[in-house]
Amino acid sequence: NLQKLVMDAANNGLSLFSLAGIPGSVGGAIAGNAGARNGVIGCYLKSAEIFDFNSVEFHTVDHKFFEFD
Repeated sequence: NLQKLVMDAANNGLSLFSLAGIPGSVGGAIAGNAGARNGVIGCYLKSAEIFDFNSVEFHTVDHKFFEFD
């Protein structure tokens, strides 16, 4: 869940506080580029592991894959 990610990041010295209080999953936040006035998840995402149902394999993609605005 997104709030757990925000808290885990804070506990490890990273700040994702612009995502604090936004309900939902991490995947949903990435799909919708969730965020607030101080930043969106696309600003923080470097890469992600996704599952390709056609090849039935996992792939690592960089942030450009998501075409964030």
